Parts: sequence; structure tokens; C-alpha cells
Amino acid sequence: MICPDCGARLSDGTLTCPICRRDLGGTHRIPRAEGIWCPSCGALIPEGDGTCPKCDLPAPGARPARPVRAIRLPKITDADSTSEFSAIQIPGPDEEPVVEARSAIPPQRGNEDLTLGYDHMARVRLMVIAALASLLVVGGAILFITHPFDPGKYDQRAREEADTSMVGSPGRLDSLSGQDMRGSAPDYDVSAATYDLLHDSYNELAELAQRLDEEEAYFLENYLSEDEEVRRKGYDSVEQLSLDISNLIDSVSQLGPSSDYAEDIDNMISLGNWLRNRSDVLLASWEIDLGYLAPALVQDVIDETYYSDKDDEGVSSYKLLFDENYAAWEPKEAR
Repeated sequence: MICPDCGARLSDGTLTCPICRRDLGGTHRIPRAEGIWCPSCGALIPEGDGTCPKCDLPAPGARPARPVRAIRLPKITDADSTSEFSAIQIPGPDEEPVVEARSAIPPQRGNEDLTLGYDHMARVRLMVIAALASLLVVGGAILFITHPFDPGKYDQRAREEADTSMVGSPGRLDSLSGQDMRGSAPDYDVSAATYDLLHDSYNELAELAQRLDEEEAYFLENYLSEDEEVRRKGYDSVEQLSLDISNLIDSVSQLGPSSDYAEDIDNMISLGNWLRNRSDVLLASWEIDLGYLAPALVQDVIDETYYSDKDDEGVSSYKLLFDENYAAWEPKEAR
């Protein structure tokens, strides 16, 4: 054939001119390979092949080969009719061996497999016992290190060496049994101690009452003074007196109910409360007084507070109660 552009002579079936590179518009037939197409990957499976050369899947219409397992059976030469191997048939060299088929599902456990559970439980118990034993050993070691055993820690007997060479026993003794006085120690009399405290509190109440009378006299003399230092002194003194009275009441209250001195305890507390009520009125009067530079301008307000617990004669009702009962409530020692 001749190229229509350059006129070059070309062989038949040429698709492109090698001189001018013109496409001659020809077609080329590709020979079809013999075989079938794989339905899985599309590869061409040569005719006669049972599997795809690309994905190894069976070819359409091909029967997969059945796997055969070779079984080696024992060779029996002399087997009579009574032997347990008499029923075994050995295949010949030209016969196809019989394939043994077994299920892949494991059989269910029967009663004979209960021992496996028992063995598992025994193993768990052994681990628990070992863990507890380790804990006891470690805890005991820590306790022994932090709190070493001392047999004489709580022994209060004297442990002093003594020279006994001059009393018929030559040598020295590490301890003297006669120094242990626990058995001969006198018993502590709680009742006597209660009476002593009550009697001391009774005498102290009289002293506090006298101080309170003196503080009231100081108040009447100086509460209208314009000297703040003088008035401040009176306030501080009454404040301390109130604390002393409260402390005495608390000390008596801590005795609690006593079968021998229960009434005396209540009497001491009542006497103390009457003194405390008087001191509270006097302290409140001083607080109002110190709130003004010229207390004389508010004398009515101060007097109203000071005389709130007093009768027409200016005597506190708490003072009357204290004076009327003090002598009669003196504690008496129980017999």
C-alpha cells in the first residue's frame, strides 16, 4: 500500500506511516486466547485449568478436588477368625483408601470431666491461701519492726541494783522486790476529795462576794467621772471578777452527781450563779458608761441598767439571796 501523504510504499496492515507519522486508519486483529473468564477477578483461565491463575478460585463448571488423607493401617499377617483384627480389611494396592470423616465440633463434657473443675478450684484455693500467708508474714514483720517486743515495758516495779554484801547475801541484786509498793498503796478516798473541794469553793465564794461589794462601791463613786482611765480600770476589774466566778462554777459542776454531796454541789452552784448575775449587771453598766465621754449626760440610762436588779433601798435581789443562804449551806463532811 502507498501512504496518501508522502507516497511512501508500505506493507499491508500498517497502522501508521513510519515516514510522516500519519494514521492510516487501519485496524489490527488481536487473536482471542482460548479459555474462560474468571467470574471473581476477570482474569483469563486457560482451557483445562480448574482454578484461576490469579485468585486461585475454582473455574466455572470445574469440580473441586476432594481432599484425600492417606491413612496408614497396621499390617496384619496372621489374623485368625478369633482375633480382634479379623474384621479389618486391608485395601489392595489398586483400591482407593477409605477416608475417615470426623466431626470438628468437640463432644460435650460428661461426668468424667468434672475433675477438671475440681482441679481448677483447688488451684484457686491454693493461690488464696498463699496470698493470705504472705500478708500475715509481711504484716507481722512490719509490726515487729515498728513495735519491738519489750516484756518489761509496762512493769512499774523498781529495777535498781543494790549492794547486799553487808546483810548476809554477798553480791549485787538487779532488782529489789521490796520496792514494789503497789499492793500497800492507800486507796484514794473520792468522797473526802469532794468535800475538800466543796469546802474550798465555799470559802472562795465569800471572798468573791466581798470583791463584788467593793466593785459596786467603786462604780457608784467613779461611774460619772470624765476620766476614762479611771472608768476603764473599774470595767477591767469587774470583767476579771466575772471570769473568776465562772471558773469556780465550772469546777464545782465537774464533780457531777455525788450520793454524799449532791445537795452541797447544787448549793454551791446556786451561790455562784447569784454572784455571777450581780457581776453581769455591773459589767453591763460599765459598758454603757464607757460608751460616752461625758457619762453624766446619760446618767439616767446608766442608772436604769445598774438598778435593774435592786430594790428601793439599792440592794440587789441576788445579794439578798446569797446572804440569806450562805451560812446555812456550808458543806458538812459526810460520815
